[in-house]
Amino acid sequence: MQWNEVDLLVSPAATDLVALLVFECGSNGSVIDDEHPDHKGRIRITAYFPLAQEGLVETIREKMGALEKRGVDLGDWKVVEKKADDKDWLFAWQEHFHPKKISRHFWAAPAWEPARPADGEDVLAIDPGLAFGSGFHDTTCMCVQYLED
Repeated sequence: MQWNEVDLLVSPAATDLVALLVFECGSNGSVIDDEHPDHKGRIRITAYFPLAQEGLVETIREKMGALEKRGVDLGDWKVVEKKADDKDWLFAWQEHFHPKKISRHFWAAPAWEPARPADGEDVLAIDPGLAFGSGFHDTTCMCVQYLED
């Protein structure tokens, strides 16, 4: 099956708001790549939409413009659309998840990639997917830090 794959490059401060925007535009899923900002410091949000959705990119650009008019700092934003086959991205999202230290003593790591913690550190192995995220979200990290304290 084919999909519209839409990449949005935005300021780090706008990622959650833009992720909500693409959801409201009918996205069937999105990935926020906040581990690898581009050379302008922008974060990439990749969202997937059904092919049949007419005027999608224009609608997204209009909504992004409306956010800017309201004073939202989107940075030097950009929208790029391409066609994607679900075979290409069914597991491609996994390339965005790597082990990450989330507190003084704990790492979160996807089940398919081993972490290399130092002595006295432990790894929380997580299998990100439909039922649970990566463990990297700020709220998860803060909970682990709170429990650690």
